[in-house]
Amino acid sequence: MPKLTPAELSRMKYEKESREQQELLLARRRHEEIARQAMMQRDPRLQVAAAATGVCVFSPILKCCSDN
Repeated sequence: MPKLTPAELSRMKYEKESREQQELLLARRRHEEIARQAMMQRDPRLQVAAAATGVCVFSPILKCCSDN
């Protein structure tokens, strides 16, 4: 196994931490979206309120309904 320089090790550590941070962020967004959808299913009034404000009840990230 080749020896790595301190700069290479530092870069590899930074890249690994960046990847892990991105994965955590995506996991948090998925969790929030699932919780939001569950809340919308439990309370139909939220769907009406979201529709009135122009918020997409299916995916706020895609904003599929707010374009119409």
